[in-house]
Amino acid sequence: MGSAGTELDHKIYVAGQILDYVRDRLVIFMPYFNRALLYMPVRFDLPKSADDQNGGAVLSTDGREIFADAEGVINLFRTDPERLPRIYLHMIFHCVFLHPFSLSGKDRRLYQLAADCACEMAVLDLDINDFVLPDDARKREFLGRVREAAGDISADRIFRYLDAHPLSAAEFGKEADTVFMDGHRFWPSGDAGGVKEIFISRSASEEFEEQVKQWKKIQQTVGTENLSYRKGMGEKAGKKRIRVSRVTRDDYDYSEFLRRFAADVEEVRLNPEEFDYIYYTYGLALYENMPLIEPLEYRSSKKIQDLVIAIDTSGSCQGAVVRSFLDKTYSLLKNSDVFTERMNLFIIQCDCEIQSEVRITSDEEFERYMKNIEIAGAGGTDFTPVFARVDELIRAGEFHDFRGLLYFTDGLGKFPEQKPSYKTAFISVGRVADKPKLPSWVRAYRLS
Repeated sequence: MGSAGTELDHKIYVAGQILDYVRDRLVIFMPYFNRALLYMPVRFDLPKSADDQNGGAVLSTDGREIFADAEGVINLFRTDPERLPRIYLHMIFHCVFLHPFSLSGKDRRLYQLAADCACEMAVLDLDINDFVLPDDARKREFLGRVREAAGDISADRIFRYLDAHPLSAAEFGKEADTVFMDGHRFWPSGDAGGVKEIFISRSASEEFEEQVKQWKKIQQTVGTENLSYRKGMGEKAGKKRIRVSRVTRDDYDYSEFLRRFAADVEEVRLNPEEFDYIYYTYGLALYENMPLIEPLEYRSSKKIQDLVIAIDTSGSCQGAVVRSFLDKTYSLLKNSDVFTERMNLFIIQCDCEIQSEVRITSDEEFERYMKNIEIAGAGGTDFTPVFARVDELIRAGEFHDFRGLLYFTDGLGKFPEQKPSYKTAFISVGRVADKPKLPSWVRAYRLS
């Protein structure tokens, strides 16, 4: 017994170290999600049961604790280490979306399938390169069919569809293993469905309500309205439209930055560097209104006439991030003398498709745009539509001297495969949580 106990203790210790490592990696990649990731302690007490319909799961939860199979964790980490973070994240998404607390009155098996679909889509939308699995393509294909049939990828919507279409439910049920990751055996059902009673310090109803309340608080800290899109390089465009009430500018002059995109132009204005006031005033004094030397009417300077500014409005760039992009856009244009009097500026909003395009030709038009701007998007992230649109504008002759594209983004998205023929700068504002992997041709800048 002593030897067996020592061996078990060692396995629990090793499994605990593994799960700490898994959780730490997730926190590094998702710092905005840390409260959800760190909320539940781990108990190595996942009993094996013949009636466990999620047999083989190494992790499960009741919304209060994580139940782990120590031997299963060790074996999985040895054979498929990237699957553990995916299982962990999938399980946490269940709690954030309140799936374990939403079983009452529902067919348990159908709802669990619907919830698994919702969580796997949310995890896949994160598109974290370090946690890619070999079967992700199969998952995406399956979830695409589910979305097409149910019209959405939320658990409630999928469940209603499955409940109303038994034949489809049976067909999708045959592929439930595609999205199976964690066990659901400890989910409180709110009925006498044979689920083990797990709340012992207080009544089940009191504990149930307390956990729902806690996870709703966590929802607010991580912003669940964006979770299904966050950091997505997905293919689904967002439908959100947010009116921005006030855009400000900082005190920094971005002229030097913009001159990297400027060209030499001649302007009709006095050039004080080449104008000799002595001869000019002497002529006026000698001949009254006839100067001896006329002032030079032209001078060469670095200016921009044609430019495109794109703003990433995907789910990973919402709220304060987009406002920072807008503030910097305002500063670039208003704290600078780099633009010619005849401005030809396109401002494009894009998540994974172009949501808005405005042409600005004067300071007055720019002021009106920034005063009444509305942000549209919150979908996946794809930079290629903007580049395709710029190519269209070039072919259509909309530019006289196109100087380039400034793209405000966190850099987490799908890039064009080929380097564009014009200057391009991907600009981030402030600190970026995840360092993006950029193609070699990308010029990245950070405006603090």
